[in-house]
Amino acid sequence: MEELHKTNVVYADCVGVGPMYTTSSKPDAQLPCGPERIAELRAEGLTLPCVGIGGITLDNAKPVLQAGACGVAVISAIAHADSPYEAAQQFKYLVDGIK
Repeated sequence: MEELHKTNVVYADCVGVGPMYTTSSKPDAQLPCGPERIAELRAEGLTLPCVGIGGITLDNAKPVLQAGACGVAVISAIAHADSPYEAAQQFKYLVDGIK
């Protein structure tokens, strides 16, 4: 919350919020904040589009979107998938279905 209030977001197009869940992609990541953080930021006045990032999989992305994220940023869920193309398509369908 403090970072949101201290940051001049005049030129920002989008805000990344996270890590949503535990992630192995960033060894210096902070503790997970969960989808609740997105809802809190929205309640505090965040109007920019935001994406949830950190530890997101197809199994846990829905609560992030339902909390107010317009999308999700993922690395491992696609890069480590048996079929990265299919995984990306599944994320697209999930995001499009929530909007």
